[in-house]
Formats: sequence, structure tokens, C-alpha cells
Amino acid sequence: MTGGPLFRLTHNAGTLDDATLRDMLQAHMRYLDVGRLRLQGGCLQGGWADHAGLELGLLNRAGDPRRGELIEVLALFTEVVGGCNCHDDPVRYPASCRLTFRIDATGAVHLTGTDAA
Repeated sequence: MTGGPLFRLTHNAGTLDDATLRDMLQAHMRYLDVGRLRLQGGCLQGGWADHAGLELGLLNRAGDPRRGELIEVLALFTEVVGGCNCHDDPVRYPASCRLTFRIDATGAVHLTGTDAA
């Protein structure tokens, strides 16, 4: 882990159902600087990650709500690749990666891992 938490949830993660937790993570993540999310590992065309239309799928959830939870999600986003010539428009490709979060007892959400999906 590097730095502090990405954000804090206002609800105890252990009391949220999977869909609500996914929706809350997704809403918070759209407001973060894309560099903090480390999505670049999912960019396979040499472009950069655009998380404006970020969608999450919950893959795994484990842990004790009093000590924290580990959450694994599949992040779907757009990779933007610049053109070869000055008149080329950027090309957009669907991209994805797996993100692992730890949500501690205070609701702080920490990004602990990222892998290309």
C-alpha cells in the first residue's frame, strides 16, 4: 500500500449488500484522479485509461466487517489511443483490469492490488 486511503465510505461495508457496495465504490471512483486507480495495467494498445464511464463488477468479497474486508472487482473502462498523424482522431478500445481493495473498520478504502484482466 502507498499513501492514504482513496476515500472513505459513509456506511459500514459489512452492512451493505453486494450491489450497493459495488455502486458506492463505482460512484466514488469516478471522482478520483485516474492515476490513483492504477487502471493503466489494463491498457493493452499503448493508450491511456479513461474512467469516465467506469463500470465495476464484484468478483469476490471476504473478511470480517469489524476488522475490514477484502473486495476484488473487475473494472471496465475505455482505453484511448492517439492517432498516428495529426489528423487522426483518438481511437477508443474497451479495457479491463482487476482491482483489489481493503476496506478497514473506519470505512477507509485502500487500493491494495491491480492486475490486467
